[in-house]
Amino acid sequence: MDALNHAPEAGNRPRAISGSEGGGGKHAGTSSPQAGGPKQGKTPANRRRTGITRPHYERQKGTAFAYFRVNIQDAASMGNSQFTIYNFITNSFAFSPSRKELTLRLLESLKEEPKAFSALATGLSAPKGSLYLLCLSLERSGFVRKQPDGRYCLDTSFSAALREYASWWEGWVGKK
Repeated sequence: MDALNHAPEAGNRPRAISGSEGGGGKHAGTSSPQAGGPKQGKTPANRRRTGITRPHYERQKGTAFAYFRVNIQDAASMGNSQFTIYNFITNSFAFSPSRKELTLRLLESLKEEPKAFSALATGLSAPKGSLYLLCLSLERSGFVRKQPDGRYCLDTSFSAALREYASWWEGWVGKK
């Protein structure tokens, strides 16, 4: 999986392995759905994790911030009110369309009032893991912040950071 939050290719998806696939251990010889065994449905309790989930999750957490794309032509769209929050999200994050849609719903929900994580998960019907990483990306990027009471609210740190970048750039261009 690359750092841009795209889905992993089918052959690279992490999966649990049974004792027989893992080369021994206390569950060696047990049957698994991959091995054509009788177990179907839920993951059996006797399956072991491969351990690749944690590093994958840590990589995702490490890359949870915005890569803002500046398109000078967007200024014209902003001037005549054609630029939308969806365009803004598209310029800020390299998310899939479904992730952009969740981001849009999350920001609109927080625009109404600050909300706790559990209220967001319930109200948006989003998986907690995906929602956590999304909140982390938005928080590290300055779009939202976590209040002392644990609720998330919209934040303007992103725009303050952009002003600092613009100021630095104007100073650099002015130097000879």
